Amino acid sequence: MTDRIRALIAEHEGFRADPYQDSEGNWTVGYGHLIGREQPSEAESALFTADTLENIFDADIRQAKLDVAAIFPNAGFSYARYAALVDMAFQLGRGRLRGFRRMIDAIGRNNWRTAAEEALDSDWARAYERRAQEISRMLETGLWE
Repeated sequence: MTDRIRALIAEHEGFRADPYQDSEGNWTVGYGHLIGREQPSEAESALFTADTLENIFDADIRQAKLDVAAIFPNAGFSYARYAALVDMAFQLGRGRLRGFRRMIDAIGRNNWRTAAEEALDSDWARAYERRAQEISRMLETGLWE
């Protein structure tokens, strides 16, 4: 099942073997892995082999799952909803995901329609419209696209 989450995130993030600046000016590599505010040196960039980037991706997914478990400790929702939240945690991190207070509150009440609407009522959704639309549909329906 983790392979489906991995594929979902990989599709949303895309892959770049060479460090690049993301939309916020942060240096990033692989599947959206943040490496810092400063451009890495050539020697540092050479450390990012294909195997290393895949291992980093897997570690980042594990962290996103831990973040979801921390925010929703007693959650018993569908796998698609879980995957949607892991995708959000992967991209946003725990701190920024916690900022979706009304969405989190709606999930706590098992009100998935409101949770989906709250996810879309955000700067994140405006910046990442296609991703946010897909994630909100998964939250609302509990189904994979």
